[in-house]
Amino acid sequence: MAWTDEQLEAINHRGKNLLVAAAAGSGKTSVLVERIIKRILDDNIDVDKLLIVTFTRDAASEMKERIYASIQSRLKDSDNPRRLLEQQALLSKAHISTISSFCQYVVKSNFRESGIDSSFRVADDNETLLIKEEVLDDVLEKWYEKKDPHFHNLVETYGGSKTDDNLKSIILNLHSFIQSFPYPFEWLDEQKKILNPKRYKDFGETIWGKEALEYLEITLESLLSEAKRTKAMAEEFGVSGYLDALGIDVEMLGDLCSMCKNASWEEAFEIMNSFSFVRLGRVGKEDDREKAVLIKKRRDTLKKELGKLVSEIFGGSKDAAMKDMELVYKDIRRLVWLVKYFHLKFQNAKKERKIFDFSDMDHIALNILAKKENGRIVPTDVALKLREKFEEIYIDEYQDTNLTQETILQVIARGNNIFHVGDVKQSIYSFRQARPDLFLNKYHEYSVNTEKNKLVRLYKNFRSRRDVVGSVNYIFSRIMNEKTAEMDYVESEYLNYGATYYDDAYNSECELLIIENKDSTKENTYLEAMLIASKIRKLFEDGFMVYDKREKTMRKIQYKDIVILMRSVSEKADIFRQVFASCGIPLYYEGKGGFFASLEISVVLAFLSLIDNPLQDIPLITVLRSPMFEFSDAEISLIRLHKKDCLFYEALLEYAESGYAESLREKINEFLNVLGMLRDKSVISSTAELVWDIVTITGYYTYVGLMEDGGRKQANLRLLFEKAASFDEGSHKGIYRFLNYMENLKKKKGDLSEASAISEGMDVVRIMTIHKSKGLEFPVVFLANTAQEFNTQDVKGRFVRHKTLGIGPSCFDRENMVVYPSVMKEIVERRIIHDNKAEEMRILYVGLTRAREKLIVTGSIKEDCENWFQNIRMKCDFETLSPVNFSILESKSFLEWIAMSLAYHHLNGRKDEKTACNWIIQSYTKDEIEIDKLPDFVASFEKKEEVLEEDVDEKIHEKVSEILGYEYPCQTLSTVPSKVSVTEVKRLMEEDFEDEFDLMNREVSFKELPDFMDEKTKDVSHALKGTLLHACLQQIDFNAVRNIESEEDAKAYVDSLIDNMLKKRFMTEVQAKAIERKLVVLFILSPFAKRIMQADRVEREVPFTIIKKWGELLGKRDEHADENVAVQGIIDCYFEEDGEIVVVDFKSDYIPQKNMMEVVVNRYKIQIDLYKEALEKITGRKVKESYIYLLRYGEIISM
Repeated sequence: MAWTDEQLEAINHRGKNLLVAAAAGSGKTSVLVERIIKRILDDNIDVDKLLIVTFTRDAASEMKERIYASIQSRLKDSDNPRRLLEQQALLSKAHISTISSFCQYVVKSNFRESGIDSSFRVADDNETLLIKEEVLDDVLEKWYEKKDPHFHNLVETYGGSKTDDNLKSIILNLHSFIQSFPYPFEWLDEQKKILNPKRYKDFGETIWGKEALEYLEITLESLLSEAKRTKAMAEEFGVSGYLDALGIDVEMLGDLCSMCKNASWEEAFEIMNSFSFVRLGRVGKEDDREKAVLIKKRRDTLKKELGKLVSEIFGGSKDAAMKDMELVYKDIRRLVWLVKYFHLKFQNAKKERKIFDFSDMDHIALNILAKKENGRIVPTDVALKLREKFEEIYIDEYQDTNLTQETILQVIARGNNIFHVGDVKQSIYSFRQARPDLFLNKYHEYSVNTEKNKLVRLYKNFRSRRDVVGSVNYIFSRIMNEKTAEMDYVESEYLNYGATYYDDAYNSECELLIIENKDSTKENTYLEAMLIASKIRKLFEDGFMVYDKREKTMRKIQYKDIVILMRSVSEKADIFRQVFASCGIPLYYEGKGGFFASLEISVVLAFLSLIDNPLQDIPLITVLRSPMFEFSDAEISLIRLHKKDCLFYEALLEYAESGYAESLREKINEFLNVLGMLRDKSVISSTAELVWDIVTITGYYTYVGLMEDGGRKQANLRLLFEKAASFDEGSHKGIYRFLNYMENLKKKKGDLSEASAISEGMDVVRIMTIHKSKGLEFPVVFLANTAQEFNTQDVKGRFVRHKTLGIGPSCFDRENMVVYPSVMKEIVERRIIHDNKAEEMRILYVGLTRAREKLIVTGSIKEDCENWFQNIRMKCDFETLSPVNFSILESKSFLEWIAMSLAYHHLNGRKDEKTACNWIIQSYTKDEIEIDKLPDFVASFEKKEEVLEEDVDEKIHEKVSEILGYEYPCQTLSTVPSKVSVTEVKRLMEEDFEDEFDLMNREVSFKELPDFMDEKTKDVSHALKGTLLHACLQQIDFNAVRNIESEEDAKAYVDSLIDNMLKKRFMTEVQAKAIERKLVVLFILSPFAKRIMQADRVEREVPFTIIKKWGELLGKRDEHADENVAVQGIIDCYFEEDGEIVVVDFKSDYIPQKNMMEVVVNRYKIQIDLYKEALEKITGRKVKESYIYLLRYGEIISM
């Protein structure tokens, strides 16, 4: 192979730390392998004296294979074949692995230093997640019992309205986050320290204040540039009426920038708060009105953005930030303590089970290799031995390393023997706490060549055609810079075309295909799928040629040459699959989920349940009906009919003994023999062995392999076997525990991903996420769904955290019972959004650089393409025509970034010769995407399915019509309810029956949460106030109030009653304040209450149900008048006097003073009559008196 000068420098340079910045397609793995071979052969270093760290296990395996193959290829012509054979033999014990595997090696080699049990195993994430949940529940339960006020405040601030799941999530996420730091507890303690408000005189001294003031300065500079561009546009367009105001804007914003530089927090607030814009002025008669509208729109955006700064940065006042710090400080102290306490309990739980997770391995290894002396990290004796052992350390994909891993590798390095290789533009794993800033810091440091450090850039791309390379360069040269993506994509960073084996005469322009769909956005995925399918068909129809790297020649395109990439796929994969199937295009997607839902897995788990306990009907019938034993529904029915009142297993045994169908008896006995054999084996076999016995003895494994998609089904069964084998390695063994583990896993994670059954040679179009595609390449790449907005879920909760800015908490204002984001949280949120945007840009880079020969980008917009592009151009600099940083950072999708980069591409004949950019932009309306060729489920969006009349047999037609036209003979009976409430009866009796009253079809609406659980409820309705009053009356202890005579004593009792109800969470504080206490006081002091207190027996809130005829309730006769209807209700109160009943119903309604008695009797007579009837039936006693007690007026009305 002919190496470039830069590659040779990376291969041959010795005696220094090297950082190899290797762009996409630059052959970094080949360079890495060649350097290792050179070290083995030229420098006589054994391969096991090298430490080679990769990001994934697959990468480690590939690295071993490539080193082995490289040695093998040199054997024939070698002068020293023995040396090469020795190195091949040493490969089996060479240290080529992930960093986690290397840490396991360190731990297992140093048990004495580690202090852990030598029989430990590394658990998978699913197993540790279940333990985490269990431990956290126990921890929180103990803290609830302590009734700690700070913990309670924490729950109020971060818990949910109904459960504490939000708080649990915060604890788990924060705990996972800190594992990426070398010393997690130190990081937590630092958060407590920096949140202490007593340390600062001015908020500008805090880490968040410094960040905010820096952001203010950068934003003001961007807004000043925007003001200058707006003024320049007005001058260019001749909108003279606005020029004076726009000139003042530029001058004032310039002064604002100068004054805010080096200002304190309070000074910056005062400066910003005093700023105001002048009036824009009027458009002259000769000015272009249309252009004036554009100018005004830009200026309005400028004003809006400047106005947001004060509230976003300062929280509305100069001292808001310090007040927020005071408010959250104690909460965060308690949260930090809680996370530490959880960590210790979690570690103990894992130790008891003799398991650890990957982050444990990292930290245990770090503790073996390093120690702290005077605040400095120094190597231990073990680290020094490893330092002596490893001649060189290789770190592949260095941009994805976290801080803990970096510390481990640095502590065993000699200071001049690390070979870092990676590409910071492809750092896309922040969710795994990757630290691209580590790469960037070294990139800047190593740019200055020193005795110990050297930077080597590999930017020649050997993957893609010239048009693809140039088009990618064009886009990122316009949007990627230090302010938008933490690095500058300048000419020295460009991909350089190196794939000279391509024929440059072959046309391979990149395409941007935009769908205009002003209707429902739900159609967009279907439309994009159909557009891509039609493009694929056209590639085949046109005989598109691709270069075959193995054959080193051009050939016609195949389906396996094509990939469809998206930011996220799961919700769209099925749509693409159906559209492609209708177009005859094979498609493969390795999705998330589907494991537990798959038939083959549910059947085997059901069989395991039977082995554990056969007295389970559902698992038993599942197994019998499965292809393992093929019992039909008729056979299942025969078994059940043979013996009805028992468990199905008992019926099965009974039929095996005395059933009349001999063939069925034999079938049952065959099943029972297999089940019995497996139950016997379960005593001595592991769960994994039982799983394999189930699928092999029954032939189930072979059977599913013959089904459609059989390879995947067999892979799922193997995956189940692997999970069972992994579980068997733990201390908790047995079928029951394994089934319980799988059930908990299903509850906690929803579902697991199915096994992959695709091979490299399968001729299918692949659809995958951009993350999955990293490290791969395809001749033809479709980047789809680019209009999808970036995910902002990271900042939507009440608590955020950042690798350098730390914690961003929310505040709980107990006095006003509100939770709001602190100034610190707003600042951290903004930084997270910025960092996420930078990563999204790197994800876009990864997606675009997967293409070798053809790159096609698709996306959907809601307006006319030309108008949309006109608005996009407004986001570009008026002079350079490049997107401005402010607009880049405000963009919400890949499509916006791509479009603003191409906004002026080829416009008026402009073409970027420097990058050899070659983009074609096309737009499509919905009608143009061959709607008539869409499958039914897509075409239904556009038009209703047309039913074609054909000649049909008349008898069949009549029979079908009879079936479809059937009408239920008792249709009117469906309007008679089976039960009604007393309130509904009252409404029935009051209805005008000229129209049919349909109680069954009444619309009912539900709130997501009842008011008493809803934190957002501030206003208490009249209906709820009435309910609260009734609740108070229900809780009154008549013995306790018997001797109360004064209003003051009655009021004190009512206050204590409501306080007690509040403590028991019968109501919220807001609701407690809304109770009209004086009405309860008035009742307690009333003569009628005294009468109740003297009664022989008092009952309150008495539920009842009585049967009434429908005709009685309607008050008229109809065809269903004799139908029985249950009437339900609750009687407020009744009491006994001299063996007879007195019933009373409490009302808090507003009743007109005029004709009060008449109104009350007419309104409630039906209700009271039903109460009287029910009580007489329930108690067998006569109701001598009935009353309505009007709480609001203290009046008692006899009924």
